Amino acid sequence: MGSETLTNIMMERGQKNLGNCEEQLKVFDGNLKQKHHIKNSEKRVLAWKNLECKIKSQELACKLKDILVNKARERNYNFFL
Repeated sequence: MGSETLTNIMMERGQKNLGNCEEQLKVFDGNLKQKHHIKNSEKRVLAWKNLECKIKSQELACKLKDILVNKARERNYNFFL
């Protein structure tokens, strides 16, 4: 009978260990999902910053174009005077 109790004890410990492993896997899976969400939010932030940069670049390009056109007009006007 001593061996039966030892076997029962070992089985109980094994079930506890399996239960702990399942809990740890759930926690690990939850952490992976949370990291995935963080990565998605980081991607959104980076995409937003990239879009802002492109818009700012386009605005600066338009201003530069206006300045260059005005200078070209002034030079052409002064050339004919």
